Amino acid sequence: MGPYSRRMIQEYKLYFRDQSGKIIIDAYKFNVIVTTYEVLLSDNSELKNILWRAVIIDEAHRLKNKNCKMLEGLRELHMEHRVLLTGTPLQNSVDELFRLLNFLEPSQFPSLQLFLQQFGDLKTEEQVEELQTVLRKPKEDVEKSLAPKKETIIEVNTYLL
Repeated sequence: MGPYSRRMIQEYKLYFRDQSGKIIIDAYKFNVIVTTYEVLLSDNSELKNILWRAVIIDEAHRLKNKNCKMLEGLRELHMEHRVLLTGTPLQNSVDELFRLLNFLEPSQFPSLQLFLQQFGDLKTEEQVEELQTVLRKPKEDVEKSLAPKKETIIEVNTYLL
């Protein structure tokens, strides 16, 4: 998509307008936008002015690089919720894990130095369990309206052929 097409979308597809043609702030014509990080990084990106309820980032393994341009662009967005999608595993690097956690929860993981002080190099089972304790949230702390967990055991007969 070229710059002309992007301008047309920004002009006519993003915002509702009043009777006089003036943009109605915070009245968007969309519920979801699927875009590329190149659009996000463009200087004239309207996306930076929107208060996003949720941002879902595919190919999130790109964010583990500390010099990642995509990470810089994402940090400019105002996001209520962040979700990372990736099929690429971390390569056993505490730095990479920290960068992803820092993006998701910057107030909880503000600096690599503090992360290393609290969790170490994650080489021992105790260090990993300590981090898991911090990351796991009980269902009742996250969503109050969910019904209590209920387990049902279903017995199944198996036959070997």
